[in-house]
Amino acid sequence: MLLTKTVEELDYKLIENEVVELRETQQRLKDNNFTAIDIGHEHRFWEYGMALKAFHTWWNGDRNNLSLVDVGAGDSLLGPTFSVMEEIEILEIEPRTSCYRNRIDCNIALRSLGAKEISFFQGTTYNTELKGQKFNAVFCISVIEHV
Repeated sequence: MLLTKTVEELDYKLIENEVVELRETQQRLKDNNFTAIDIGHEHRFWEYGMALKAFHTWWNGDRNNLSLVDVGAGDSLLGPTFSVMEEIEILEIEPRTSCYRNRIDCNIALRSLGAKEISFFQGTTYNTELKGQKFNAVFCISVIEHV
């Protein structure tokens, strides 16, 4: 499968349900006075939608013992969508300190929605605090383009 930054309208048909989840999460957060979600550009819905689609296709096991991580999460909509729509906890790792405050505020909005909070680790994957942890799925959507 080839993914590009050029998104055609037909491409969204492949991930229509996932894009609906993303947009609904974004609206629920806005309705709870949290607007610091960085979509950046419209094709982020394609990227995050593809990540959700891959998860929906791949994971069919117990969600209670599921361990997910998003490396370089930033102010992504993916983590909140796992929380609100999928009722799944996720760990986000982000080196930028500016995102930490936004995630604290995001967790306040998630609590008011009765959703699971996002675990947030401000640092890098090289940090020894994460050494030995295992994850069922690792998302790293918005990092590779910066390498």
